[in-house]
Amino acid sequence: MARPYKSDAEHALHGTSPHPTTVRNSSDIPEGRPRFGKVPEAERPTFKRICRMLRQRRHLTDADAEIIRLYCSAEAQFTRAKEALTVEGEICAYTRLDSNGQPHEMFKENLWLKVYEKSFANMMLCLDRLGLTPAAKDRIKPAKPPEAPKVDELDVLNQSLRPQVVPFPVIEDFDEGPEEPAQESPDEAND
Repeated sequence: MARPYKSDAEHALHGTSPHPTTVRNSSDIPEGRPRFGKVPEAERPTFKRICRMLRQRRHLTDADAEIIRLYCSAEAQFTRAKEALTVEGEICAYTRLDSNGQPHEMFKENLWLKVYEKSFANMMLCLDRLGLTPAAKDRIKPAKPPEAPKVDELDVLNQSLRPQVVPFPVIEDFDEGPEEPAQESPDEAND
């Protein structure tokens, strides 16, 4: 069993230096969902399913896109070969002509069987590289979460020292006092 990972502070305390083979707890590749690219429509559900499994384990990165695309095409080949083998069987009868031109029926392994086996091997290889097999799941490190934008402390301080504008309520009908009835001038009263 390997020794646990030492932090830089522990290396400084013990007077040792870190080795390149030491395993970290997370990868340096940022987390993110890869794009479909040129994945055919029929293979996109498989692409999404693999991405969902990797996201649950926090292993999904943009760098995984090509391996996931290879897995999708291998699975499509595997499915086609499996359907053909179901219909035709694993051993097929082929007609061959001998040197005299006479037909003879020969039994031979179905050609789809090689496609089936190769696509299965490619699928397992892709799953192993993605860390989706029991043996490989512990070797793959989780992707580092996307970093939040760094906040400059000086900007925060400047924003807190700026004068703040406080809204003041506007009174439209501002009166200085109660309205008194208009007094008639003595000239108007005599008229």
